[in-house]
Amino acid sequence: NPLDLVELYGADATRFSLLAQAGAVQDVRFDAEIKDNVVQSSTSAEMGRNFGNKVWNAARFVLMNMEGYDAESAQPSRDMLPDRWIWSRLAQTVREIDERLQNYRFSDVIRAIYDFLWRDYCDWYLELAKARLHGNDASERAAVQKNLVYILETALRLMHPIMPFITESLWQALPKGASAGESIMVAPWPLAILSDVDTGAESEMARVQEIVTAVRTIRAEMNVPPASKVAVVISANSDELAEQLRGIAEYISLLARAESVEIGTHLDQPPASGSAVLGEIEIFVPLEGLIDLEVEQGRLEKEIAKFDKLVSSLEFKLKNEKFVANAPAEVVEREREREREYRENLQRLRASLERIA
Repeated sequence: NPLDLVELYGADATRFSLLAQAGAVQDVRFDAEIKDNVVQSSTSAEMGRNFGNKVWNAARFVLMNMEGYDAESAQPSRDMLPDRWIWSRLAQTVREIDERLQNYRFSDVIRAIYDFLWRDYCDWYLELAKARLHGNDASERAAVQKNLVYILETALRLMHPIMPFITESLWQALPKGASAGESIMVAPWPLAILSDVDTGAESEMARVQEIVTAVRTIRAEMNVPPASKVAVVISANSDELAEQLRGIAEYISLLARAESVEIGTHLDQPPASGSAVLGEIEIFVPLEGLIDLEVEQGRLEKEIAKFDKLVSSLEFKLKNEKFVANAPAEVVEREREREREYRENLQRLRASLERIA
């Protein structure tokens, strides 16, 4: 009964769940856990509820930063890299959703709007906008306010057929011009502005995201406290690439919580530093002073010993012909998957230990 899902997660999350499972195949394996003919839980509905919460919190952040904003006079900005990138991503998303709606690929529509709002808008653009919202340049603040409002309002219209209640509520709360209608239900469907598509900006931002993700991974693996600022050293294999990287250094610094970003060619790895390789780029994060290297080394050695035992135990089990022949196929496959996972963990731990040795 869909009303079971509505009671557990809300009507919007239920619609999200059902549409997310409406893919190209005709047979759908409904993902809900059901006991005594009553729905107990649903992974996709929970995902829909979390998505709704994410969008709600993003809208709340935007509304809390509207001081001095004039919806009629403010002009959107397409000058800076993050702005050109988010406008390009919006145009691409509108076009993608239009195509998928025409072909009744509703699960793909869900994926497109989810990726745009959760990843592009919330995880990246909002973070990049914060410095300009809190800066001293009034014109920059007004421009980024306009971008935040306009792009969110457009995305809500794209999202409305999927989650009509939350989108109506948030749309009503956003500051809009006098020409806006009374309801999102009668607002025009967004049009893809193809002149906004900027593959160069998307390529540059993809590089920013790769580098920032690599730095964040090093921080997490090496237990660097979240509040600590780090130094980031980036080594390129050519002067041309190094110059390109200097053009995006401010965004790397902001998103990676870096106190400094040094960029050069063929730089040596600093001692006791985490590292990552991204094609023609090497990234180093010096760790001295950020963590207790001896304590971290001891922790890593213990983790390596633990996973060594787990891998050896599973390896012995999977070499046992009786177990492989008599155990159910799904049990054997599950054990193989565990072995693969433990080996990957072991590889990462050894790499981390090598970095600080």
